[in-house]
Amino acid sequence: MRYRVPFRLRPFQRRFLKSAFAPGVSSSALSIPRGNGKSSLSALLAFRSVWPGDPLFRKGAENHLVGTSLGALRRTTFGVLREIVENSGHAHRYKVTESTLQAVVTHRDTGTKISALPASGKGAMGLLRARLILADEPASWKVTDGETMHDALEGAIGKPGVDLHVCYVGTVAPSFEGHWWYDLLHDGSTRTRHVTLIEGKGKWDCPHNIRKANPLMWFFPESRRRLLDERDAGRMDDRLQARFKSYRLNTPSADASDVVLRIEDWQSVLSRPVPVRDGVCVVGLDMGRERAFSSVAALWTNGRLEVTAIAPGIPSLPEQERRDGVPTGTYTRLADTGALVVAEGYRRPPADLVGDVVRGYEPAGVFCDKDRLGELYDAGIDPISCLPGWSFWTSAIRQLRLLASNGPLSVPVGSRSLLQASLREAKVENSNAGGHRLVKRRKNNKSRDDAVAAVLVAAAQWPQLAELSRPAWIVHGSG
Repeated sequence: MRYRVPFRLRPFQRRFLKSAFAPGVSSSALSIPRGNGKSSLSALLAFRSVWPGDPLFRKGAENHLVGTSLGALRRTTFGVLREIVENSGHAHRYKVTESTLQAVVTHRDTGTKISALPASGKGAMGLLRARLILADEPASWKVTDGETMHDALEGAIGKPGVDLHVCYVGTVAPSFEGHWWYDLLHDGSTRTRHVTLIEGKGKWDCPHNIRKANPLMWFFPESRRRLLDERDAGRMDDRLQARFKSYRLNTPSADASDVVLRIEDWQSVLSRPVPVRDGVCVVGLDMGRERAFSSVAALWTNGRLEVTAIAPGIPSLPEQERRDGVPTGTYTRLADTGALVVAEGYRRPPADLVGDVVRGYEPAGVFCDKDRLGELYDAGIDPISCLPGWSFWTSAIRQLRLLASNGPLSVPVGSRSLLQASLREAKVENSNAGGHRLVKRRKNNKSRDDAVAAVLVAAAQWPQLAELSRPAWIVHGSG
């Protein structure tokens, strides 16, 4: 008995399936740029695992789709699976159960099912009854939980009597060298694993290389025009170029893999309505040294984020612009909007001026590097010390990325230019153990990543923010 599928497989997909499910192959991986049918292919494999008579079917098996989160899977692969079931001509033979807590397709007669699971250590248990496990976008899994899930999958494959195939499908980015997914792809195929890595090699903006990396998108004229439009934008903007290389050519550049926020996440932040100041607020500080700016970031429970920088008054702002190599008028415009406060007459912004900005937010807590506590105490601020090592920065960067991608982070107009300029400068260093930290991009305090540093300090407190009461800090002295 046949079923209907609402799309046709392209030659590269058929070649992958032939090799991935050849005799003796127990795991497979397909990595290809975005928009080239990864979700559709995974959904088709998911449906085949619950279709009696298919080689991937085993009666009573509990197969799984594994992804970053249940919500992400419902929006992508599971959504396509639901469409295949509805259009198969045999929808009455299946039960689709979908809610915020579960997403399952069950074959009514045999009880064979496929369910969506988040990639976590807890979800890694009980995989022995599966015939097929589809791992969606492994590069986006949380580092620790993803590693645990990967280890569990590899361990399950090797157990005696287990007829399990694990199929990984996703882009390379945002993994990095030393990440298990990056290494799996670049180690290539073995006797028991097939790997297909499709990437754009050679000159990044050459149409021939773009076509080779995007065999599905290039087939459709509208998608082809979109690729070329994004390429043209990348020629004018380094960050857009890095994004294009990562997600359209599947060759992550250092800029793309090391940025604090992806462009699409920053655009999500800008698209959200900005609530008024309401609820509890916490402040993160980055106190500048020598010629650097000092920055204050205030984050409310409703996701509103405001950022203010304090610049030295000596030398003048135009002279600082020339020294730092930024476009003429950059700092002056920030000062005109109020996002940049000038410490007139000072070569280094005094803690008193920072304290004045902090007090204006009436925060429930103030957090900063322990090395600067003394001068803040003298300025009438009683901050809480944080230890900016690998563990702290890893937690802070992940929390900011989560707030940006899933909400509710939003930035009012007055703080956008300052934060966007700082995001361009900020750089993330990745460790082989899966950690992240903020590092300086340029020497001599010319890099204006201080605003991002302050935002990360504030974002690190987000999980505890609702527990703080306002104003449970300070005020000793008038400031």
